[in-house]
Amino acid sequence: MSAAAEYKAGYCPGHSGSSRAGSGVAAMRGTDLGEAAHTTARAWARAAYEQGVQHPKLTIGKPRALTVSGAHAVQVTATVTIPKPGHCGSPEGVVEAVAMSGGGANGIFIIYADEGVSGAVPSKVLGQMVGSLRRFPT
Repeated sequence: MSAAAEYKAGYCPGHSGSSRAGSGVAAMRGTDLGEAAHTTARAWARAAYEQGVQHPKLTIGKPRALTVSGAHAVQVTATVTIPKPGHCGSPEGVVEAVAMSGGGANGIFIIYADEGVSGAVPSKVLGQMVGSLRRFPT
């Protein structure tokens, strides 16, 4: 992911790479927006929330069509429920992946966010972030 922004970076003492939420963009492989959004949401959910966790529950939502600056886009939401979060962990996490074309290339906007913890980014704000997406003109 590039052009990344983090929320509450370094919140967990002793874990310099920790953050409660983040967002950024990534290059997309292939041309199927739905498949790319699904694959990316699953991969980020596993990377962010399943490492070292026993018996997490991963749910991948169905692709939803969007329009971003007049262009077709597809959004997929992945949620992870963690029955026994570790030190500084969260009981839930969400990943939003929006695949779109524009500016001569395809790309994916990614948001990951802890849920069920003090100071978590409200889901309404995550929706507002997705709703604010704009693509570069071609």
